[in-house]
Amino acid sequence: MCGITAIISKTTRGISNIEEILAMTDALKHRGPDSEGYAIIESERIKAYYGNDTAIACQNQAYPFSPNKNIKTNTSLGEACFGHRRLSIIDLSPSGHQPMCDHSKQYWITYNGELYNYLELKIELQKKGHQFFTSSDTEVIIEAYKAW
Repeated sequence: MCGITAIISKTTRGISNIEEILAMTDALKHRGPDSEGYAIIESERIKAYYGNDTAIACQNQAYPFSPNKNIKTNTSLGEACFGHRRLSIIDLSPSGHQPMCDHSKQYWITYNGELYNYLELKIELQKKGHQFFTSSDTEVIIEAYKAW
């Protein structure tokens, strides 16, 4: 079972301390020992970051949600930050890394669960013209949200 954390700022100054999200996400390591990821919302843009426990295979990949910077090097904290500790179940590859977005980087998700009929939904969505780039049930959720 994955672990999900979030901090949302109540002020226009944004998040004041990145250490809080790191501590919260570290506290859930037992729920998601396979990898770690972060997404920071800043001025209507979302950027992906990795942490100390992010699998190296998940960093600097071609996926739009693949992190290429360590969250500790981030100087702008944004209005919200989401953390994810991954327990790999369906897609064991780096393409299942989270938080995840679609290729437009408009739709983001951090998800804890298992979509049992994702293969059937994926086929239905492909018939509607949706393209998939991973084997993850999480990507099916993003595309289903966009479609329906």
